[in-house]
Amino acid sequence: MHSVFTRSAGTPLATAAPVAGGAAASGGPVRVTGRFHTPGQRAKIIDPFGGPPFVESFASGAFRRSIAHDRAGLRVLSNHGLSRAGLLPIGTLRSIVPSGEFEFDLLDVGYAQELLPALRAGQLGMSFRFNPLATRVNLAPTRATDNPEGIPEVTILEAGLVEISVVTFPAYAAGQSAALADVA
Repeated sequence: MHSVFTRSAGTPLATAAPVAGGAAASGGPVRVTGRFHTPGQRAKIIDPFGGPPFVESFASGAFRRSIAHDRAGLRVLSNHGLSRAGLLPIGTLRSIVPSGEFEFDLLDVGYAQELLPALRAGQLGMSFRFNPLATRVNLAPTRATDNPEGIPEVTILEAGLVEISVVTFPAYAAGQSAALADVA
């Protein structure tokens, strides 16, 4: 049995616009687009359970099978269900592809609409929760700019995507982002 891991990453959100035919000005749907991950991007991960740190990356296509088979079960949450909304979804997923691009409509409910000021102010990023299904581990890598300590490196070759989340504190420095779409 595999553990479920959470990774956050992202550039802050930037602009806002209503969905065509939506009622965003009166609290209706707003489209959010962006990336939940960037293949090949590397980040130092600190294990919250006390394990040693490591550098992580995702291979191109790591989520291909999961998205193809589990698309209907994917949810969009706020802070992985740790927000006031709990495990209630904040959006309706419109599209998602293995390379990381997604699009969802923010639900027209109070707990989801409360995110709009922080979204507009660029204070939120994106994250995802996953099950690692296949990995490649390098326990003695060569030191590099993004791994100056030479700590172990883990490449996720295949992963099961559990959910994507709008988050307050992304783990990755950049590459995963969300923005309120400019949809007319």
